[in-house]
Amino acid sequence: MIFRDRASVAIPASCNGQGSEAELELQEAITYYQTYKVGQKSFSFKVYKNDDIKDALETLFEKKCAYCESEYSHIQPMEVEHYRPKGRIKKENITGYISPGYWWLAADWDNLLPSCIDCNRKRQHKTKNAQVTLGKADHFPLHPDSNDSRTEASLVNETPLLINPCNEDPSQKLIFANINDKPIAISLSKNGLSKLQVDSSIKYYGLNRPNLIEARAKTHKALLRSLMDIEEDLKLKETVVSQNIHRAAKDAILDPIENRLRGKLKYIKDNFLDTSNPYSLLSNKMFNYWVETLKSNVIQVVNK
Repeated sequence: MIFRDRASVAIPASCNGQGSEAELELQEAITYYQTYKVGQKSFSFKVYKNDDIKDALETLFEKKCAYCESEYSHIQPMEVEHYRPKGRIKKENITGYISPGYWWLAADWDNLLPSCIDCNRKRQHKTKNAQVTLGKADHFPLHPDSNDSRTEASLVNETPLLINPCNEDPSQKLIFANINDKPIAISLSKNGLSKLQVDSSIKYYGLNRPNLIEARAKTHKALLRSLMDIEEDLKLKETVVSQNIHRAAKDAILDPIENRLRGKLKYIKDNFLDTSNPYSLLSNKMFNYWVETLKSNVIQVVNK
């Protein structure tokens, strides 16, 4: 996950204020839920699936899943995910559901995110030793101190335990541990609210599902190869700099090396670090750690 600023994209007309399709649909839903009884079928919302909403979400997240950062456009349709579930809410640690859900947010722009199927739906995933069920589905856990009434008035007193990448910066909470060459998502904090949020997000978004870990591992290995390639040029540069030869001759050797380094760094930026790339949070954390480790040698090249 990486932070996305909703203000960078215009609110789609379908859900933008009075007279919009979303507002008209909401009025119908208000009437419907005035006589709603638990167990009754949820109101059938449709506006959130409108093309202008999908287009805006794809622009905002650059055709990546809001949760796992996987590219989905070439293999599956984007699913419009409700951060706060609209139909029902799975009760935590006990059987059953809270019904209805946050139905009044069904087409609220601030509640909509683009998701891949595996993050959004409850699905079976095969691990080495077992089958595990992962996916957000109807889950929306709250901190135990939150008001659990799940009403419009109670939202101000809710402390969600799922990260919303449009409301907070996941990079300040989420890191990756390299375990057997596999980048495993873990919490940056060892305790407190931040750890609860990261642990819940990893659990319900399935951020450590096997196939996702494998996909991140490919990015990790490719970036690592590129960084090691740069290190070879940096070592060559150091060797040339240390040689006692004429300045003009030294520059003639160093200039091509510097040009190669800048080209290789641009390649990394364009193909790994840019937010349009899958798993850019992982890549940026790897790159920043690498720069910090090598310090001045890399920083000089990066800043040129």
